[in-house]
Amino acid sequence: MKVFMAVIVFIMVASGLAFAEVVDGIAAKVGADIITIHEFNSAYGQARRAALILGDEVPSKKEVMNKLIDNLLIKKEAEARGVIVTDEELEKIIANIKKQGDLSDGKFEEQLKREGLTYEQLKDQYRIELLKTRLINQMASSGIHTIDEQEIESFYNDPANRTLLSVPPIVKLAEIYLPLAPDASYQDAVNAKKQANDIYTAVKSGQSFEQLVKQYSQAPNKDSEGYLGSYTKEQLSVFLKPEDVNFIFSLDSGDVTPPIRLQDGYYLFKVREKSEGGMMKFSEARENIKSYLVRKKGEGIFESWLLKVRQSTKIQNIISME
Repeated sequence: MKVFMAVIVFIMVASGLAFAEVVDGIAAKVGADIITIHEFNSAYGQARRAALILGDEVPSKKEVMNKLIDNLLIKKEAEARGVIVTDEELEKIIANIKKQGDLSDGKFEEQLKREGLTYEQLKDQYRIELLKTRLINQMASSGIHTIDEQEIESFYNDPANRTLLSVPPIVKLAEIYLPLAPDASYQDAVNAKKQANDIYTAVKSGQSFEQLVKQYSQAPNKDSEGYLGSYTKEQLSVFLKPEDVNFIFSLDSGDVTPPIRLQDGYYLFKVREKSEGGMMKFSEARENIKSYLVRKKGEGIFESWLLKVRQSTKIQNIISME
């Protein structure tokens, strides 16, 4: 009999049944649902790595478990309310992240590995955030009748909210880009610098920047006259030195910078437009304030719901949270 039972156990292990039971043991029970040990260990490892990368305090096991419980409750409530997030939406979000970060598929995969994430885990994180946002919006629309004008005016006139209602200075830039390979010879570097200076001299002598873009720039945006986009100081500081950022913001509309050397080559930037920023007018800010107040009240309703459903749900941690 003992031999027969040993064979059964062996077959279960070989087929993966017993192994799955060990790996996916229960970490917590949330009503009729469970969180597996594998899910918890994966989430805890990701949270630790993210904290170390960002220089934040490493979260406790209890904090990570509470987050998993909240996520499970959010998913169940979203399903009950018919709130969904499609894979197509998530694919578009991730594609946009790649585009903004100029990340190839290979670099994106490397970044995921560094953070201890799989592609599906990343999608699930974004899915939860979108579900939460949509639940908040739904709860806000069903639980709030109106935001009256007095609330909006009081928010606008409160000095504590001035930073929220201020528009930072912004420049719209166009560029001429002359690439320089990392293994370029000294003579190649000299030639690239001379060409950049010659282009700057041509601009100063009155030649059209847009024409020079078509003639010399090697950037993909040359067909749109080198238009790069709108930037605040903070955004420009991501890839330019502080002194270069300050210099660009000291220029007037239509001005062009001397050549700026970056790691991948030389750049000349033209300030197409410039806005000084400042406090938004009430008429400009009104709808944004109203949306903000609705959102904040919706978040309050959501937090109250989450607390209530936690209190009414039997939650049991099976593994130690120490």
